[in-house]
Amino acid sequence: MSWKVLPQKLGIDFFGTLDTKQELFKQLTQSAMASGVEVVIISGAKRETLLPLLAKENYTQGKHFTEIITIPEFLEKKGYTIHYSDNGTYFTHIRAWWRAKGIICFDNRITTLIDSDVRYKEGFDMGSNRFVLNDYRLAAYMRDWVKDDYDVEYPVGPWGLGFGLPC
Repeated sequence: MSWKVLPQKLGIDFFGTLDTKQELFKQLTQSAMASGVEVVIISGAKRETLLPLLAKENYTQGKHFTEIITIPEFLEKKGYTIHYSDNGTYFTHIRAWWRAKGIICFDNRITTLIDSDVRYKEGFDMGSNRFVLNDYRLAAYMRDWVKDDYDVEYPVGPWGLGFGLPC
């Protein structure tokens, strides 16, 4: 059996999270990245909608986040049909939508997601990844989260995945 050090990953939503408590999250994301934590923005917005908003709020890739994963792109890759209307809205299977962020975290080994919409918690029943609601409990949770050990080694199985490990 081989051992591999897996990077710690933090997922953060944009709408209701990064765009509402900007100073807090800019400091958090910069500090996390400086200590080797990958920061992934997970959003229900389409990428072409999200990128200008991130730029407007001065969130930059490499400084505040490492990558972006969007629910529409993720669901389309999984074979779901996204219906787009002329006014810019879109819709798909409702259960798939609310479970998507949890599955994204599981698939991408994102340990914790901070989000402002508790409906996304539905997808966090598969593993030991954590959903944190962006509300008054956030400061206490983040205080505990940064104490976690980031240099844990996990066994890697024959398929490249750990067995029963955090995502």
